Amino acid sequence: MFVGISNGRYSNCAKAYGYAIVFSKVITLSETEYDERPIARLDPDWVKGNLGTHTYTRTGQFEVIDGNFAAKISTAVPSRVHSEKEG
Repeated sequence: MFVGISNGRYSNCAKAYGYAIVFSKVITLSETEYDERPIARLDPDWVKGNLGTHTYTRTGQFEVIDGNFAAKISTAVPSRVHSEKEG
């Protein structure tokens, strides 16, 4: 399953939402026809512990790739929050 097309990049959700990105080359683009071919794939193994690769973008100066990592989130509410003035 592929979702989220953006300039020839797809988010591959076969294993999980945002698992990998497939880069495709547009072969035909007209008002009546469209064809593309996958040319590369970015799986989450580019960094240890990554569960998914959701976004890739670049400019002339930057290349940005995001990942999905498991994190423990505390839902406990502190009994009292101290301001800096209180110490």
